[in-house]
Amino acid sequence: MRRSEFVTRFLDLLAVAACLALLSACGGADEYLHKDDWAEVHVVITSTSSSLVPNQRNTVLIRVPNAGKSAAPDVVLQFPAPIGFRYDSVTCRSSGTVVCPAVSVQQLASGALVPSFPPSSELAFTFEGVTTGDVGTQVAITGYARSDYQYWDKDLSNNSALLYIPIVAPAAAPPS
Repeated sequence: MRRSEFVTRFLDLLAVAACLALLSACGGADEYLHKDDWAEVHVVITSTSSSLVPNQRNTVLIRVPNAGKSAAPDVVLQFPAPIGFRYDSVTCRSSGTVVCPAVSVQQLASGALVPSFPPSSELAFTFEGVTTGDVGTQVAITGYARSDYQYWDKDLSNNSALLYIPIVAPAAAPPS
């Protein structure tokens, strides 16, 4: 963990501790501390292929479910453009009561806001694209879901995902 990340997380914990102290002083801490209806937003990345071939089309699916019991406020989704793979288009499918943001590949690369991410809902982004990297390298597909209200998310360790896909030479044509 980089020093800046450590400092940020430490300050987040300090803020939560201060909130809990205020709740305790007002008699509401028990309700907050024993609350089990957290949001649980996480990121899952899959590809239609376990390896890529230069100049070949491929599909990458990035799913972001909220498997928790509460809504997650102001979730920012970010799917940076990978090196060695060019996203040409993106479509979004939603389940539950969350609404797909109307965004482009470029907007998702810099971050797109989902104002409210209801419980038992999911967003699934399908990216279509072309492999642009060289044989012997790999493509790193990444995705992030973050919120300024992270203390409502039960497990922050799964709010990002990384999938490496090797780039291989095309299969040789069978002899005739």
